[in-house]
Amino acid sequence: MVSNFKLIKMKRLIVLLLAPIFSYSQTIHRDKDEILYKGNVNMVGLQKSEMIARLQHAVQIAAEESHAEVETKPTGNNLVSVGEMKLTSPYHIKLSLLFNLHVTPTGNGYQYRIDSVKVREMKRYSRTTIKSSKDLLEGIEETGLTAIAAEKLLNEIDLRLQKLLTILEREARIGRTMEK
Repeated sequence: MVSNFKLIKMKRLIVLLLAPIFSYSQTIHRDKDEILYKGNVNMVGLQKSEMIARLQHAVQIAAEESHAEVETKPTGNNLVSVGEMKLTSPYHIKLSLLFNLHVTPTGNGYQYRIDSVKVREMKRYSRTTIKSSKDLLEGIEETGLTAIAAEKLLNEIDLRLQKLLTILEREARIGRTMEK
């Protein structure tokens, strides 16, 4: 039989050996020094005017279901939305995710782009600071507690933005419009 002491040592060794794998498994989408989500969604058989109507409503539904406040402005064939989501934070700090969402209908679906990702940090009885996506990405290159906190924050940002994009696609496919 293996003693408890040896078992604990083996578990620690396994964790240490797997640590590099987990540290390089960051799922946040990045382009150079910026957090950036972009892609195409194919939806065959729709006219551009119908697609615009669907997307306007889909953006609103996606914002509501992901607990985001989004202000959408149609500009020509594009929808440009400025959004804000509350992030999990301790009592004395309020964290908000700020982002821009661009949705462009194409001949066979739509293209999306989420950029200008920032985190607003409001500490009680203190100043408000805004961290750019470059600052957020630099946090994971640190070591120790700073890297752990940055990784946790980036994972939550990725989760929230992926949820927003998934709901957007679902609602665009369902095809509800704002007609009453």
